Amino acid sequence: MNKLSFTSAFLLIFVILPAGFIFSQQSKNLSLTGHLPYSVPLNDIWAYADSLGNEYALVGAYDGFSIVDLSDPSSPAEIQFISGPQSIWRDIKVFGHYAYVSNETANGILIVDLSGLPSSVLWKEVIIGGATTTHNLWIEDGYMYQSGFNATGGMVISDLNPDPWNPVYTGTYNARYVHDVYVRGNWGYTAEIFDGFLTVLDLTDKSAPVQISNTDWVNSFTHNTWLNDAGDVCFTTDELNKAYVYAWDVSDPTDVVQLDRIRSSLSRGQAAPHNVHVLNDFLITSYYADGIQLVDASRPGNLVEVGYFDTSPRTGPGLVGCWGAYPFLPSGLILATDMEQGLFVLQPNYLRAAHLEGIISESGSGIPLSGVTVELDGTSIQTTSSTSGKYALGTSEPATYQVYYTKPGYRQEVRTLSLSNGQVHIENVQLTALQPGAFSLHITDKDTGSPLSGVKVKLVSPSDTFSLSTDANGDATISGIPSGGYKFSAGKWGWETDYRRIQVEPAAPVQNIELTRGYYDDFNFDFSWLSFGTARQGNWIRTQPYGTFSGGRLFNPDFDSPKDPEDHAFITGNNKGNALRDDVEGGTAILLSPNMDLSALTDPVISFDIWYANQNLTGSDGNDTLVVELIAGGSAFEIARFSGHRDYWDSVSIRIRDYATPGPVNYIRLTVTETLPEDITEAGIDFFRVVETATTGLADEYHPANLKLYPVPVNDRLSISCDLPLSKSTDLHFSIWDVQGKKLADFPLYPRTNQWSVPFNFPAGIYLGTLESGGSRMAAQKIVKY
Repeated sequence: MNKLSFTSAFLLIFVILPAGFIFSQQSKNLSLTGHLPYSVPLNDIWAYADSLGNEYALVGAYDGFSIVDLSDPSSPAEIQFISGPQSIWRDIKVFGHYAYVSNETANGILIVDLSGLPSSVLWKEVIIGGATTTHNLWIEDGYMYQSGFNATGGMVISDLNPDPWNPVYTGTYNARYVHDVYVRGNWGYTAEIFDGFLTVLDLTDKSAPVQISNTDWVNSFTHNTWLNDAGDVCFTTDELNKAYVYAWDVSDPTDVVQLDRIRSSLSRGQAAPHNVHVLNDFLITSYYADGIQLVDASRPGNLVEVGYFDTSPRTGPGLVGCWGAYPFLPSGLILATDMEQGLFVLQPNYLRAAHLEGIISESGSGIPLSGVTVELDGTSIQTTSSTSGKYALGTSEPATYQVYYTKPGYRQEVRTLSLSNGQVHIENVQLTALQPGAFSLHITDKDTGSPLSGVKVKLVSPSDTFSLSTDANGDATISGIPSGGYKFSAGKWGWETDYRRIQVEPAAPVQNIELTRGYYDDFNFDFSWLSFGTARQGNWIRTQPYGTFSGGRLFNPDFDSPKDPEDHAFITGNNKGNALRDDVEGGTAILLSPNMDLSALTDPVISFDIWYANQNLTGSDGNDTLVVELIAGGSAFEIARFSGHRDYWDSVSIRIRDYATPGPVNYIRLTVTETLPEDITEAGIDFFRVVETATTGLADEYHPANLKLYPVPVNDRLSISCDLPLSKSTDLHFSIWDVQGKKLADFPLYPRTNQWSVPFNFPAGIYLGTLESGGSRMAAQKIVKY
């Protein structure tokens, strides 16, 4: 690629920085407006707007109730605080100018008169119906519902209408423990967590609620409920790792039917949902370690994630991070409370999804086909057709997609579809049945054309996985396997792994595949990293991780790096459950890479994603360490050291020339050392790469060929295309810079067909567009707008 002279100043921006652990929020269609840290853990959040339009956040804290002035939402300020019994759980609701606050320790309900804000408040504590503690609250038509009272109870109901300052006990529902409740009119929807029920109640007689139906499901652990605007769909959350937010048709309360379910994309469905809320057919869910999730629920049978804001540096499983959300302020702002990070004020962009729906049947017979996998290429978005052949999915990203319809024994169908926000695209598909097929391939080195032996190959369908390797001629063949579409991967140490899709048919032609030289390992294949050491347990293994926990904290990762196209990593031990069961104990756990010949590289950078969690039995950071060393020319150089508890995957980049001259013999060695037997220690490595440093002038072999930005000149949208190896197509970002080197915009790019479209809402002038992969700059191109 020809480099533009005016971009040389911009290249100075792109340097490899030392590895750091500064938390940076991931976000889409939710932006940060303001933040207020607290010195104690937070719990739930509500809000109050007075008759003059002044808005206040009502924040539950471990040691009391906090009132925050939002007159300047970019600088929220606490103006009142009422101390209370120390409690991990508080819930808050408002009726008129009164706030009602529960806790699970003592003293009943705190009632706060907010009419004197911002200068003062009046408050008192009351015990209603013998409920000294309450888990959650709901207020509807002037009736207050206290759920989970006295730790094991159902609901206490009281009337606020005569005098909100002095609630009048009305009745009790006590069939089972009630964790939370949503009430509209005379219908109640209780979350009976320990029994796993969504229970519908007739509350016409508040002194004697009547059960209409109980609904449970596989692994149900019903934490909260919320009704849609029309009142015919109820949404629920299960407070479990890897659980879902569910949509239920409650139009007939005697026959509740599941419509759809959804999980957070940030941790690939690993995190636990907490509380779901509904506004204008959008779901706003506090999602523990994944922060806030925004879902378009306008088609409740086809829920689509359209936004998120990650409030927590933690990721994946564990009941940590974002506790509560409040999306009902007149200003439209969303409030979120993170247990460790404080109060967040967020500006939402409520974007309707692009929906894709249809029916899949067999060609010729017209019989509906179930179990057909439908995928938007280059994304994690997929679904499976039902017994009636129906399928439904969607995306927040409008674009032209390759959509794959795959079922073993059938010819894979690929459709090119343009999906637009706020529209439903109906695509009915027929698949053709096939006889068993065969697959042959020939793999060569891209630079030399020489055949590559010993290349590991995987073919993966929705129901089967087949493994093979190339012979001395670079050839491999497999026959008698189900015809249809497969995900294909081929890798060898010293070459980049190739990912693509292939079609297996009875008479398929030989696939000719070229591998690019380079060091890349997402641990999809076993490239013979060496595990050894003196530890009696917790030695390094290549595996799909299982999470371990202690004191509610995650130690062993429950998933591999989110950047990784596959699901394996190298981790220390993998015995799920208790964190003490297979952590590093009794010495050292050492992992050594295969040799890397880096003599052909000018200025290489080693990068990888790292996991390290270490804590002693008191809950403080432990004294164990993870040391990463570069072994070059017979000498060992410490290039990174980790300690403390960081239960999330973090990216690290190290410039080799800072330590040694690149040569033919180089290894990476990771050593976990346990110093105290009572410490809990886990580590992991994933998404390992070696690339040429971006500051050397964007060498052609390390940036995408044929990066194109069009039209020229650009208008209000910019189209992007490139030819990027799939091993470098994770964590893609496209940035726009002005001529002073200021970044104007940053867009995450989802690998599909290596074609994208982004808005270009900037005035006439000259700009620079840059493409980055995994934090490394891959290419730059001038942009002109008249």
